[in-house]
Amino acid sequence: MKEEWPIINGNYILVGFKGPNPPADAEIPITNYKAFFNEQSTSETIYTETESVTYRDDKKLEAPTIKLILIESGIKENSFIVEAVVTGNPEPEVAFSRDDSYGKLDKYKALINMGPDSEITVIATAKNSAGSATDQINISTRKQSVVKLNIVEGPKHISRVVCWYTVEVTVEGSSPPDEVIIDLSGYKTAHKTETGTGLIKCIIGAIDGSSKCVDRNLTVTAINKNDSKNQASASIILPWIPAPEGMFGPAYDYMKISKVKGKFQMKREKERIPASNKFIPNPDPQWGVYEATGALWIGDEIKTGDETLIIEFLEDGSKFMLAPNSWMKITESGIQLKDGEGSFTITKTKDGITTLKNSFLSNFSFSAITGTSFVIDARNNRTLLKVIEGTVDIYSTATGACSTVSGGEVIDASEGGLSNKAAFSVDEEKLFWENLEKEGTYYLRENDFLNVSTIGGLPSYITVLIIMLTLLVCIALGAVIVLLKKYGYF
Repeated sequence: MKEEWPIINGNYILVGFKGPNPPADAEIPITNYKAFFNEQSTSETIYTETESVTYRDDKKLEAPTIKLILIESGIKENSFIVEAVVTGNPEPEVAFSRDDSYGKLDKYKALINMGPDSEITVIATAKNSAGSATDQINISTRKQSVVKLNIVEGPKHISRVVCWYTVEVTVEGSSPPDEVIIDLSGYKTAHKTETGTGLIKCIIGAIDGSSKCVDRNLTVTAINKNDSKNQASASIILPWIPAPEGMFGPAYDYMKISKVKGKFQMKREKERIPASNKFIPNPDPQWGVYEATGALWIGDEIKTGDETLIIEFLEDGSKFMLAPNSWMKITESGIQLKDGEGSFTITKTKDGITTLKNSFLSNFSFSAITGTSFVIDARNNRTLLKVIEGTVDIYSTATGACSTVSGGEVIDASEGGLSNKAAFSVDEEKLFWENLEKEGTYYLRENDFLNVSTIGGLPSYITVLIIMLTLLVCIALGAVIVLLKKYGYF
């Protein structure tokens, strides 16, 4: 190749290919090029060799590419620099949708000044003669939502198997979330909430109607519907800790409604998971209508209607049936029948003894052994205890009187104390409750008109009748005397 070059007078540099001659149309890798400096002069020729040099064909066009990256400027708070990383031949020109430096920065950089709690999308386009490319980047000075959970109280026991925690929930962010989802081991509900701090109460323990007590996981999630990226959640374990020994007496810790005929009303004193199996804070207890089975515990009140029967099983397996038009409450001392009728069948009790409490007019305690079946009738301003099978000890906390009632016997435990015992039809009573459970039929029976003696040996309603008749006789005699005086007989 060197021999084909023309002779040029003066100093000059020759650049050639060192190695076998390639074909005329061959694409020669850039690393095969060497530069030979042939410095020509009239006196001598000096040959030197350099290392490989980069070869660029400025005639080859490349379409641009662009990628935007975000850099904090350090000039002031909420000030950012967007830098464009570009390629292309010829060198592209870049235009930004916004540049608060007005071109004073590098040609591939833009200054973005923002206020607090704001958001902007910066778009940049790179162009050259081979084409164009666009990229965009989102910049936000809004604070991301943060959820924090902190146990501030608990466990506080309301029974041996149920307790609650008070958890402080803090939601931080530039704006309030659209809703907050509270999930207590699967029991979920959504609440609209303000950004800030609030308290929720979480009931744990045997809340599902079983005797199994387990730890519960509380998860709180803040959701912004218009910003899927701005969501936050936090979780905390609420451990189950049994109540201290002796903290609660021989009471029913909870009851489980296993069968319902018709609808019933229920009111809850505590914030809890209700029969609908959703976690609902309930600071102002109100009567609600339900028709589902579920767990009950201390503080719950239930009212049945004309065609409602509720069958409940207690923790120890004992069975309780609440008749139509009845009202009961679960207390720390057991079941409180405030009105109506309830049938108890004691299956198994601690140490063979169970204690039930009724305070329709005044307080009485009932003790019964395993296998005992009895009915409490708290209608018509009296409280009757009818024992179907076994024996029941009844004690009046008002007068101190006590009595043992056996199968087939009934006693009146009204406000004045205990009455004498009387007999009733066990077969009729058993048939009534069996029909009520199977068919849901409620009817009056002869046992509803029992002649139960009160203190002093007279039936309570007969005593009232005698008093009323005496008053009528006195009024009649008074009227007769007035008439006789009027007509001069006296």
